[in-house]
Amino acid sequence: EVAVAQLDTGISARDRKMRAMFEARRFPRITASFDRIDPTALRRGSAGAMRISIRGVERSVMPAVSHWAEVTGKSARFRARFELSLRDFGMEPPLAMGFIRVDETVKIEVSVELTAKNGDAPVAAN
Repeated sequence: EVAVAQLDTGISARDRKMRAMFEARRFPRITASFDRIDPTALRRGSAGAMRISIRGVERSVMPAVSHWAEVTGKSARFRARFELSLRDFGMEPPLAMGFIRVDETVKIEVSVELTAKNGDAPVAAN
């Protein structure tokens, strides 16, 4: 989960437009979850499908995996990268400086940490 109000580009005017685009008061969170985590597939660089929910619209993406690290039977971490189309979530890219439109495709990178439920369990989403 990501709180929309905490998204920060470093430019306050852009942040206000971005929060308005996300309708932050009505939809305060962006959520993501993997349909299923398969440690063997992750070791080969495939995280499988990830579900993203923005403004009440849910879509599936197939992220690219990098930076895999594992403590066997205990934990694992990796980065997942993917692109999203704002229009797929019913959003219009905001204007910058009143006339430059922000690209409607955004690149996302998330850090994921997985922990085993117990010492004997395979690594599972936390």
